[in-house]
Amino acid sequence: MKKVIITFLFLIAFLTLTGCTTQDLTDDISDYKYLTLTINPKIDFVVNSEDEVDAVIPENEDAEVVASELDMVGMDIEDAIDAYIEAVTETGYIDPEEVDNEVAVEVTGEDEEDVSDFNTAICDRINNYFKANGVFGNASAETIDEYLDKAIEMSINTEGLSLGKVKAIVIAMEKNPDLDIEELRDMTVGDIIKLISDDNKANGVNAALYEEFALAKEEVRAKYAHMFELREQIATLEGQIAEFTGTEEELAALNAQLTALYDEFTPLKEAYDAEIAALRDSYRELSEAAREEQKALRQARVAEHKGKLTEAKANAKANRNIAKEIAKRQAGEEFDPFVGDESASGSFVSEAKTIRSKYANMFQLKVQVATLQKQLKNFEGTDEEKALLEQECLEKQNEYDSLKKQYYTELSDLAKKVRAAKGKSGETGNTNSGKNGNSN
Repeated sequence: MKKVIITFLFLIAFLTLTGCTTQDLTDDISDYKYLTLTINPKIDFVVNSEDEVDAVIPENEDAEVVASELDMVGMDIEDAIDAYIEAVTETGYIDPEEVDNEVAVEVTGEDEEDVSDFNTAICDRINNYFKANGVFGNASAETIDEYLDKAIEMSINTEGLSLGKVKAIVIAMEKNPDLDIEELRDMTVGDIIKLISDDNKANGVNAALYEEFALAKEEVRAKYAHMFELREQIATLEGQIAEFTGTEEELAALNAQLTALYDEFTPLKEAYDAEIAALRDSYRELSEAAREEQKALRQARVAEHKGKLTEAKANAKANRNIAKEIAKRQAGEEFDPFVGDESASGSFVSEAKTIRSKYANMFQLKVQVATLQKQLKNFEGTDEEKALLEQECLEKQNEYDSLKKQYYTELSDLAKKVRAAKGKSGETGNTNSGKNGNSN
């Protein structure tokens, strides 16, 4: 009975320290997913089991600006994606006049098959938005291998953990260093994602101020280093008591030690919590002021850039071939952003062929990466052989990604050059919506 009571007390102390509640752990959160969209603005969505947005976490100030007037919590995730991508384009972070717009999509969750399907659905949703609105862009699934390196830097034991769980633990620790790594290892991915969501709601700190807030918290954490040492000692002693097989007298002695540790730990924790709460309140006030500034910045960016999206939508509506060309761009095929405009189209297509030929190796790498990924999926060799294959795949993937970025940058520069030449000759947009523009 004593062991049960002490275990319960330690659980309550841990939950209080981490900001979680016992109710949080009884929620149906096994299907929670963590979605990251990276353009230049980088933003995270916590998605619940109903595919609704549970939390929105801007990861940089650009994302904060874009989302400053959007209320996406509670929305169906696909509707939220539409609203966010529209806002990113309205504010000029995606430029309809360029063809190198890329959205990287990362999804973390418990069930790998579910994660894969969800990732595909999100990419399709974004790509369909681009096609419907005349924006030459592409959304693609990204690997999350980088989190393995971060885990090593944070001394996280990744043995036996899925890559998705590694990412979840890394993000949770980045957001709240007070969390206990071993406790996180014992949680499901859904548990961890819910913790991240709850921590974000509790903090309410603006992305532009979050790094400053995190540093201030770290100073307080250093001040209370002994409290965290006591927490480790309590955890160790709890483990000993849970597995204890000695006499009642020896068990009583261990329980007495644990009580003494709690007597020392509890007032320190209360003082620590009070300082963190005061710090959080001060940064919330600063965050409110920052958000008002970001709303004004968002409105200024919309006034500057929204006209491009309006024109792109009009062109897409008048010329249905544009959607087909965007689909080709998304498939990595040759495409023509000036379809329906014979003069500009001829200039772009001719020079684009030369650029494509220059990057022939990139397309070969794409095939090689796909082949290696297929081999890894069905791999039956040793762990050492698999590690070598994974390393080869990662190196080729990185090389491909670098070349791909250069390739689309050159195509985008070409598109701007052709558009500038059109402007000098007095021509306007894709106005040919007759014979060429409205063909199917």
